[in-house]
Amino acid sequence: MRSTPCQGLIKKLCGHMPRNPRGLTKQQIIREGRRSLVRICRCDFGYDLLAWHEYLWKNDKYGYRRLWSESYTTLIQQTLADPEWQEDGCQVESGG
Repeated sequence: MRSTPCQGLIKKLCGHMPRNPRGLTKQQIIREGRRSLVRICRCDFGYDLLAWHEYLWKNDKYGYRRLWSESYTTLIQQTLADPEWQEDGCQVESGG
């Protein structure tokens, strides 16, 4: 499925990266997603996935709503409910 750059970065913030040629760990993928979102949007919501989603949805200048699919909504919901992601996000935030 095609995605816009910010949609792809939200996927990374979820720890999801289908093609991972550099062999990054899930924590590295999450960190890279946040770092890139901060660079593009010039604001920082840390690892708060819902805050990023809401900001990007309201500020469609980043193209976040284009090519929107329910699969993104499902991915975000599953990620927020995933204890492993919660743990990885905490470890990333603490620099682990």
